[in-house]
Amino acid sequence: MASRELADRIAGFSWKESFIRLAHLAAVVANDDLGPSSPHARRWLCDGLARLTGSSKEMISRAIERIKQAGDNMIVAHEEAITLLQHLVLLYGADDGPGPASSEMALWLLASGDHLDVWAEPDARVLTTKEALMAEQAKVFRLNRSVDPMRSIVRTFEILRKPPRTGPLSDSATYSALQLDAFNEPFEDFFQSKLLLLYMLSISWGGDLGSVRGLPALDPQALATKPATTSLASFLLSQAATRGDLRVEIRKRMRPDGIVPHAPTALLHQPLVQISDQMIMAASPWMLRAQRVWFSS
Repeated sequence: MASRELADRIAGFSWKESFIRLAHLAAVVANDDLGPSSPHARRWLCDGLARLTGSSKEMISRAIERIKQAGDNMIVAHEEAITLLQHLVLLYGADDGPGPASSEMALWLLASGDHLDVWAEPDARVLTTKEALMAEQAKVFRLNRSVDPMRSIVRTFEILRKPPRTGPLSDSATYSALQLDAFNEPFEDFFQSKLLLLYMLSISWGGDLGSVRGLPALDPQALATKPATTSLASFLLSQAATRGDLRVEIRKRMRPDGIVPHAPTALLHQPLVQISDQMIMAASPWMLRAQRVWFSS
């Protein structure tokens, strides 16, 4: 599917509904023990493709046949494809309208695969087999990496709560000033009132794609009514990006066709998206956890 056709299909659906459904799919895949090989995600994809109809009958037939041939070896709903689609939805999704059915999203995911390895400009260098393999491995290993959540969060806490033993930041006063500049409060307070809560919430996202259970959604107004999460609510509001802000960032790095973003990283830097006054959506647990403590005012 050409990039213009993919953008035009996305333009026929609400950007909010599309983004929410992609974020939910990302949460399912990210929090499943099998990751992109999640049977639930695969079943959802195959069932969706089986219901596809429309003018592109030949393309749809090829897609369904390819899925049948690949069987359990086919991975379509993975981090790289979902992230690209989320950026495209922010760029081209309609202000109003319906949300995409699972069949439409399945087609988007398949189509996005044709655009994942295109660079901003052709590489004139001649790479050896070893160099090309190293570059591909560096890219692949950034995506869909399984981690031990508890070990990761404890390690973050232990590394950042006290100054290093040597170097310019080893002085307690200097390190305290750095923490205040980054977090507006001592790191231990930031960790307990915001980071840990947000991290634990991200582990609970996923669930059933057919329901609202497990949506990676955050309601600042509801959180503000509870003493334990009041601080988190104000933090979320300060960190959430609007669609307008994200579109500006995405358009700074486009491929030559001017349609598809090159190396879409806007959501990696700002994984919380303002959907409405009552809802902030996390693009995915992957990107939220990648940020960890790098949120700053």
